[in-house]
Amino acid sequence: MHSYLTCGKSFQDGMADYIKPPSPDEGTHGDGSGSNTRRRFMQAAGALGLGGITALAGCSSQDDNGNSGSSDGGSGDGLTKVPEIQVVGETQERGIVHYVLKTWAETVNDETPFEVNFQPMKHTQVVEKTMFEQSVHMGSLTFGPRPNRLDPHMLLNDIYNTNNLGCGTYQWSSYSNENLDELLDTQATEMDRDERQKTVHEIQEKLATLDGDVDFGSVRALIHPMVVQLYNKDLFEGVTVVNGQGIRNIWTYNETQPKTDQTRMVIPVTIGANNLTPLFSGALNLEAVRNTFDKLTQIGPDGAPKPWLATDWEVADNDKDITFNLREGHTFHDGEPVTAEHVAFTYEYMENSPLLASAVKPVESTEVIDDTTIKFTLTEPFAPVFLFTFSRVPILPKHVWEDIPESVDATKAVEWSPSSEGKFFGSGHFKFKNWRKGEELVLEANEDHFSPPGVDEIVFRLVKSSQVALDSMASGDSHLLYTVDASRSVIKDVGEENDHLATEEILSMGNHPLIFNTNAPPFGFPEVRAALESVAPKQLIADEVWDGFAEPAFGNISPAVPFWFNEDQKKWGMEYTGKETFTKVLEDRGFTLTDDGVYYPEGEVPDHSEPLGCEVHEN
Repeated sequence: MHSYLTCGKSFQDGMADYIKPPSPDEGTHGDGSGSNTRRRFMQAAGALGLGGITALAGCSSQDDNGNSGSSDGGSGDGLTKVPEIQVVGETQERGIVHYVLKTWAETVNDETPFEVNFQPMKHTQVVEKTMFEQSVHMGSLTFGPRPNRLDPHMLLNDIYNTNNLGCGTYQWSSYSNENLDELLDTQATEMDRDERQKTVHEIQEKLATLDGDVDFGSVRALIHPMVVQLYNKDLFEGVTVVNGQGIRNIWTYNETQPKTDQTRMVIPVTIGANNLTPLFSGALNLEAVRNTFDKLTQIGPDGAPKPWLATDWEVADNDKDITFNLREGHTFHDGEPVTAEHVAFTYEYMENSPLLASAVKPVESTEVIDDTTIKFTLTEPFAPVFLFTFSRVPILPKHVWEDIPESVDATKAVEWSPSSEGKFFGSGHFKFKNWRKGEELVLEANEDHFSPPGVDEIVFRLVKSSQVALDSMASGDSHLLYTVDASRSVIKDVGEENDHLATEEILSMGNHPLIFNTNAPPFGFPEVRAALESVAPKQLIADEVWDGFAEPAFGNISPAVPFWFNEDQKKWGMEYTGKETFTKVLEDRGFTLTDDGVYYPEGEVPDHSEPLGCEVHEN
């Protein structure tokens, strides 16, 4: 291991950041060299039980064996110092998303003796390091309001179940606890909704406490944002609003009707895509996939499954056998018929997808009865199977994908770019027309679809900033805005100041979490995770960063889905427990807190100093 703790000039911009942001390449360091970093922590020392602390910490270094010392001769008394925590997040071009994590990092530096280095980087780099490599101490990727998140399974099971460990999965934090796995499996197989609710509530409660047989959570939401969205009501009608999601849903794309001869709907976006593939995530990529590929069912505006490629289905008494009848005469965009054989192939092939492998895991086998009839047998009853599986998996044309990646220049199927070879197509209500990377993605209506859309084209236009997106809505150049990282009050003002715009405002079922990598010291200690959440300024972030258009979050389930949200779980955050709890939790566990930093409990120094990475789960 090499030394990775560095000394740099720290800064404390306070709320002035929201008026005059720092340059994108600035980081938030906690070395205290010549700055007032951690000053408020020192001033609060008496309340924290840390009397006598008067000096700011100096820089510390760490050798190849993970041993740490203090350059100013601090009071570690031979103990090993917890090194600087590396946190990756979005650059200031991402607006609010950047300032949420930056505010948390500055608070930790100001209020505690931990040293946090916030490293802003491009969104694609954050995804790579947090999700694919899992090579950072901490990161943060937002959970958007997707339909399957109406059910708690994804935001609990996908994030925490040991079975999902691996590169590219949502199990970013390498969390592992057999007792939690058992509870997660129980909620997944409990078909009685009320009984399942009890287990889901128990899981949330256990993840929020340091007592008991389940370790404190490692993916902990800071806030649930309000969704403030705009559309041009003078040009379009029939826009659908879904609870927890707003207007960003399949029904808006399908049922919106033009009121004039403007039949091309332009949507500004600030994040592009590296690839278009039905095997992976990414905001723009998912919009392309959800519109160009069909699924067996869709989640309706009321949260219940609706017929789509399948016209109807029958669930056997054992809750394991489900038989679907497919639409007759439906074709892929190249004219080939969509048959049950393609459906069976897809559910087997999706094991190659980092995004959807967990979605098909509940399926034990498929049986093609005839061209339009297919029977699924689940390994066991699976309560959220329609939201989590049948309404998520895009049906692939077998004749395109069956030889991928063997027949192309790619090691893994997810790395192949079907659009570059004219093969990015499914059977959906829109067809892929063109993609100018970094500029725009254009989809055109599939008039032969069983549910043809009302508009002729959807154009996802990449713009440089949220302000450009808002200006384009005000000018009428863009017609529907569902997500930008701008102040919600600014978005709302744009809607109110322009008579041609309608505004929709709802609480999102998504969240903005802290992701603690448990394979990266010091986050293998549940107490460290709890302590750092206890000083999270959630209300400040909701009020100041989000202009009041957010609610403090506890766990990952949003109050926007009240049936599943546990209102009684322990609430962590500056306003609820704060610095006193921070100190008590760590000292009770044996950590030493000094003016120089935080020191590991004696004899419990981790045997590695840097994140292990996700490869440890695949060997």
